[in-house]
Amino acid sequence: MRRLFRSRDPQSQPEPPGELLGPHWASERPGSLNRIAELGLPAGTLVFPEAGDGPEGFDTPLLWVSDIDVGADLWTRLANGLRTTGLWPIILEPWAGTPWSVDNACLVPQPDTGVEDLEGWLADMYPSDLGRFPGLAPASSGVPDWEAALRVVGDRAPFLLGLVPVETPADVPAAIGFSGGGNYDLDIHATSRLLRSWEARYAAALVGVGAETVTLVLGRPPCGRTAPQFAAEVASLCPDSIEGIGIDELGRYLDGREILELWWD
Repeated sequence: MRRLFRSRDPQSQPEPPGELLGPHWASERPGSLNRIAELGLPAGTLVFPEAGDGPEGFDTPLLWVSDIDVGADLWTRLANGLRTTGLWPIILEPWAGTPWSVDNACLVPQPDTGVEDLEGWLADMYPSDLGRFPGLAPASSGVPDWEAALRVVGDRAPFLLGLVPVETPADVPAAIGFSGGGNYDLDIHATSRLLRSWEARYAAALVGVGAETVTLVLGRPPCGRTAPQFAAEVASLCPDSIEGIGIDELGRYLDGREILELWWD
């Protein structure tokens, strides 16, 4: 990956923590990283794909990355600004005990394969020893608890911050070329479509990405009878999630759980 542009380090300004506005975590179109100077960010770097890596060429940056660890207040401010900026903040998670870096992230943009049948796609990936894929889980009802995101972000601060041009948080894997599921030949565009479905059904929001990890918060998590069926979706997307525990235990673990941490070996 190439890192060719460094943003200025503006004078520090107080950042009001504000209130989390989960329902507004969507934009009409992805924003432009050419406008990051307007956002009052710390020093950072634009990350570009290598020549020929992406369908849009190598002149379009994938994301902006802070040069220093930042606090939870900045994440909250940027998250609440997605509707107008089209830029979503992500925690850049460490890998194998080392800080996130471009070199270990392996960001490889892929062309969109056009997968629309999410149930069929998940069924094809469902571990064969688990039998038949049970289908998509029903949506959860109730008012989303967006405070779960604040708890995750607060617990992990300070952290390196990424900023990605997207319409919704679900689009991040496809936008940056996340390759953590490379051993499973994971379709990152289908993955982002599945995460959009989880946004609608469970008020899910992607908050963190590492070299082989994705962290989501579920503002309206699956509960009761829905949890085992949701576990089947998770097992299809991330087979390592059932390593050593099995699908039944995964379902019990996910019942009402607000934080979903996915890891691909």
